[in-house]
Amino acid sequence: MGGDENATTAVNADTMNGQAMNRAVGQIAAESSILLFTWCVSLAGNILVCIVIYRSRRVQSTTNFFVVSLASSDILVTVLCIPFIASQNIASKWLIGSVSCRIVRFVQFLWPSSIMFTFASICVDRFYTIIYPLSFKVTRGVAKRLIFGCWLLAAVVCCMCLHLFETIQTSIDGIIICPLLIRNSDLFGTIYSVFLIQVTYVIPSVIIGVLQIKVFRYIWLCKGCSLKFKRTANHVPRAKVKMLKMLMIATVSTILLYLPFYLLHIWYSFLGSSYLEFTIFIAAFGLMYTTTALKPVFYMIYNSNFRRGCKEILCMSTSRCYRQNTYAITTASSIGKKNRVGIIQIDPNSRNNDSPSRTFNRSVHIEKGAWPIENNMASTYI
Repeated sequence: MGGDENATTAVNADTMNGQAMNRAVGQIAAESSILLFTWCVSLAGNILVCIVIYRSRRVQSTTNFFVVSLASSDILVTVLCIPFIASQNIASKWLIGSVSCRIVRFVQFLWPSSIMFTFASICVDRFYTIIYPLSFKVTRGVAKRLIFGCWLLAAVVCCMCLHLFETIQTSIDGIIICPLLIRNSDLFGTIYSVFLIQVTYVIPSVIIGVLQIKVFRYIWLCKGCSLKFKRTANHVPRAKVKMLKMLMIATVSTILLYLPFYLLHIWYSFLGSSYLEFTIFIAAFGLMYTTTALKPVFYMIYNSNFRRGCKEILCMSTSRCYRQNTYAITTASSIGKKNRVGIIQIDPNSRNNDSPSRTFNRSVHIEKGAWPIENNMASTYI
């Protein structure tokens, strides 16, 4: 009984995952080069996002917590998933054991799930912030609980991947492979695949689409508001509109680039033990992985504060020397900001020596100081 089961598993391994095949060296080199370039851009960009937000004076913003969660998800898949998929692509076999196979495939499904849940939470945050600002407010504590809930829900939904994935030895070449998608050799695998796609992609996409359409209609198509894209007539602050545009572009592009991977998963789930070409998997997964590099690029294009923060971190800004002084003064009390304690300098020819307000005027000393501080200095708020 056990021998027949192992033989069936080996045959299915040959047919359902096209690992043991001869692939062109040029094709492998091109795919690996694209993955390597995306890996470098993704890792550098998302680490930069976390550093800029950490250094921001307005880190209390709820949106920043969600952005850090997105960047953390992208860093997770970049570090724990992509190097092993690249090695699998180059060697045409799995090199690092059954435990790593389970972990890599778990992260492969955990990452897009957490991204989609976080984007849905961002849409909820923007929906109440813009349309119903007085009825419900997403505070810092609420944002942290939402992020924790997104990660917990993604882990619970994807936890069965740790059980379903395992290394398999092919019957023809005898090489060890790690299945690319959830095995559909039994009914449970097919049902779980459909459940996973529904919960992690379809439902969040519907929630995101409905909320974004409502916010879009409220801002740009509000009847009787006579907005007409005028800055003075728009009842929503311009900064929130720009933030909403950036998040909307990032969300829509993510959903569209995730679509080929989930369509491939649906197609594979209902075709039984059909041959899955590894090139098709790399193409679909590569499109999905491209979003990890695109999100920092969107922040760079649409957010001037993020660009300014990147320049300061990379020592390309002339104001980097003043940041520590700026932080020290902004944390002072209101009395300390308006008053200055010091020695009165009496001018014998002046008639205003009896005026303490002139003597202790803080603005005069700031103008003469070696470290001038501009009141309109821009922050690195994303």
